[in-house]
Amino acid sequence: MTKKMTKKTTGNITEKQTVLTSKLTNGLKTYEIIDFYDLSYPHSSAQILKQKNEKRKTEIEEKINGEIETKTEPESENLLYRIIEPVLSSEKQLLFDKIISLLNDSINPNLFENKNKSKTELLKKSFFEILKIYSIRLSEKDAAEMFYFIERNFLKFCEISPLLDDKNIEDISCNGYDLPIYVFHQKYGSVKTTLSFSKPQLDLLVRRMAQSSKKHISVSNPMTDATMPDGSRVHLTLGNEITVKGSTFTIRKFNEKPFLPADLVSNKTFTAEMMAYLWLCVESNMNIIFAGGTASGKTTSLNAVCHFIPRHKKIVSIEDTREINLPHENWVSGISRAGSEAADEIMNSNSFSNYSKKLTLYDLLKAALRQRPEYILVGEIRGSEAYVLFQAMSTGHTTLSTMHAESVDTLIHRLENPPMNVPRVMIQTLDVLVVLAQTEENGHFYKKCLSVHEIIETDPQTSEILTQDIFNKQRAQSIDLFSNSVVLKRIQERKGWAKDELRREFEKRIRFLINEQKGEKENGEKENEEKENGEKENGEKENGEKENGEKENGEKGKKEKEMKIYDI
Repeated sequence: MTKKMTKKTTGNITEKQTVLTSKLTNGLKTYEIIDFYDLSYPHSSAQILKQKNEKRKTEIEEKINGEIETKTEPESENLLYRIIEPVLSSEKQLLFDKIISLLNDSINPNLFENKNKSKTELLKKSFFEILKIYSIRLSEKDAAEMFYFIERNFLKFCEISPLLDDKNIEDISCNGYDLPIYVFHQKYGSVKTTLSFSKPQLDLLVRRMAQSSKKHISVSNPMTDATMPDGSRVHLTLGNEITVKGSTFTIRKFNEKPFLPADLVSNKTFTAEMMAYLWLCVESNMNIIFAGGTASGKTTSLNAVCHFIPRHKKIVSIEDTREINLPHENWVSGISRAGSEAADEIMNSNSFSNYSKKLTLYDLLKAALRQRPEYILVGEIRGSEAYVLFQAMSTGHTTLSTMHAESVDTLIHRLENPPMNVPRVMIQTLDVLVVLAQTEENGHFYKKCLSVHEIIETDPQTSEILTQDIFNKQRAQSIDLFSNSVVLKRIQERKGWAKDELRREFEKRIRFLINEQKGEKENGEKENEEKENGEKENGEKENGEKENGEKENGEKGKKEKEMKIYDI
């Protein structure tokens, strides 16, 4: 939910928006504001702009079989994302540059290693010490604005920091020098921003992101994948060696507050019946793969259903970059490590080396089997690790994973062929396949579960893998789960339940999810209102102690929500 500037949301532009509209630069005169919300109150906010007098529908008449077809132009093509930040006057800018220079000269690099204080507190202390030493007098507002930019440039990632602060943005893409940055907005889809970087700015930013992620990037090694300090995934290229238009970066943002199962029911990614079915599957040690295209919600769904794993079970997760975020204590999180060919050669020759050896998902998965896990989670299978994963299924380990495939047939075809090479007889150890997709409705983008399939067995005569779709979005009528579901029958046998007891357990979970969905919605609206009132009060009073207290309480509340494990 986007937070408006006023307590009551209305269809009219607020007074603050009207003022901002009148201050649009000449290049944006043809745009009007359709959405506006705070990012880091009171210093940064976001505007969604739309071209004026643009028809929502661009009609193109084409004769197809004698009929006229009307095509609709995507609304996102006419949208623009704009960041609003304080504007420093020429005098303030000169003073700001001087303070930045003094900070660069005076700050000890070891200063931020103090674990008892946050980096922001240490930087703020240094900032006010410089103001005191050089007798620089600033009003509270000017000091707050200057420190906002200092923190943004020292501790964050300069101009793209507001984009990273925007909870509505999923991806951030920069395609080269002096080209506009694009973002993928949860509500508006792919939107162009007013932000771009020159060659020196972009090269410096790419190197900075690599260094903050403890990765190396240079002309000789111009490409790397990394995990940013906040957990977001980033792909970086430097210079024109492999990307013609210059340095690039693509950030897939990491959600520190993971989606809960009730959240996915609330946003209609899953129905309550689908989620209750997956709840029973996870509890009963069924093997599940979430399949779909790019940005279809595979890892989000995997992370959400893992809240159904009983709290005492041993979990081992394996990923290329950190995405899985669980509340369980008995959880080993493994991440693969990229090495170099030189390092591997030296390691193979049993010589001492300071190089880091490459550790793949295949290596981590083999090691995981020695840790006696009860649940194995693999972020995404795409190579030889698939064979080990299905071996783990065959030996009784419960596995949950994701994979790029848009149907059952596509998934089976990918599994059977290189580089996975999983024998067909082993594929039948998979119990459930969940197919997801990103859909567009009325110009807005949504992640939906299209179907849930059960893997029944391999036909002994034709060697074909027999499957059935237990849930299907396109099917007009739902089937009787308790009469047709092979997986539910397996669960019934494992639990020793009668058919009526299985039905009661299933319906009990549906009721729980619906009630949880309602409770989350009411609590979310209440928290947003309290946060809005608190932020505005803090902005007026500039009470530092209260800000720190509210931040601690907010972090505590967020942690409590993250630690939720679904037990019945």
